[in-house]
Amino acid sequence: MIQRLIQKIESKILTKLFTRWVANEWDMELLQMTGGLISARESEIQSFIDVTNRREIYGFKRYN
Repeated sequence: MIQRLIQKIESKILTKLFTRWVANEWDMELLQMTGGLISARESEIQSFIDVTNRREIYGFKRYN
């Protein structure tokens, strides 16, 4: 329970620091790389969601 609370607080602090960093960063290559990493992670999470929400269609399999 304490570990979960620490993770939640850490997440909020890191989010605040990240948004502050993005607001103060002027290096386009670094911002594009960061955006690419975020997009890749979003795609990975979306594929996990798609796999878990997949419905199996019954009746089209052939059993020998």
